[in-house]
Amino acid sequence: MHGRFEARAWNEIAAQGLSLWLDAGIGDLSKTRVVLESLDCAQIDADLIVGLESIESEDELRAVRQICAPRRATFSLDMQSGRPLARNSVWQGLSPLELVTIANDAGLLDVIVLDLADVGTSQGTRTFDLCREIRQATKTRSIIAGGGVRGMDDLKALADAGCDAALVASALHDGRLTPEDIR
Repeated sequence: MHGRFEARAWNEIAAQGLSLWLDAGIGDLSKTRVVLESLDCAQIDADLIVGLESIESEDELRAVRQICAPRRATFSLDMQSGRPLARNSVWQGLSPLELVTIANDAGLLDVIVLDLADVGTSQGTRTFDLCREIRQATKTRSIIAGGGVRGMDDLKALADAGCDAALVASALHDGRLTPEDIR
């Protein structure tokens, strides 16, 4: 996080007009402060990802959201085969929808829905129904889905499910999606 290489690379990405999302394992106030100080020192504007697997409690979630302001903080609902990967033992028994509601109540209205079992598989994503449910039942402002996107048909289906964006790294990397497809 503190290395010059990362700051230079991040600045180069930003100079291309792209927005940065930084997933730095933010889960408590001290880690969040270190990340924010590093970004400020390097004069990098980035939105922060707050992952389910890193956060300890609803109070921590609220506190992290508060000190991230005015930066955008996005809650990442990380799952494995549909099961939320919660660090907090109480949250391990909650449904994905309940966890998104907790994040929304803490002020995180942007949500990444990511099933790690699908990442890089090119087999499609299993989150269509969950994304639709999140859109219909929560205060979520934007939904970004990821994991297993095969191509344009999956992107259209995710849009139909209420998603605003999708993570498509593998599909771009292996050529199933081209920059022209995305435009």
